[in-house]
Amino acid sequence: MDRQIFGTIEDIVFRNDDNGYTVVNLNNNGVLVTAVGKFPIVSEGQEVVLTGEYVKNNRFGEQFSVKDVKISAPNTKDGIIKYLSSGLISGV
Repeated sequence: MDRQIFGTIEDIVFRNDDNGYTVVNLNNNGVLVTAVGKFPIVSEGQEVVLTGEYVKNNRFGEQFSVKDVKISAPNTKDGIIKYLSSGLISGV
């Protein structure tokens, strides 16, 4: 059964630019969640809403398997700083 979680991308662990498969660590209300699946281009500090389900990976443990990603602008001081310093916007 699909559910939604939201939070701030703390770091991008892996990204395959060919197919969009991405592994991120998401701060979900103070709980770090590993989310995996096809993501658009994202950066640290971005706020996202993820739709999917929790799965147990034999090698990496519990992960959130993403089916849909919605990106929103960061709305906290730390989120804005992390987003602007991510390198996504050149010259900042």
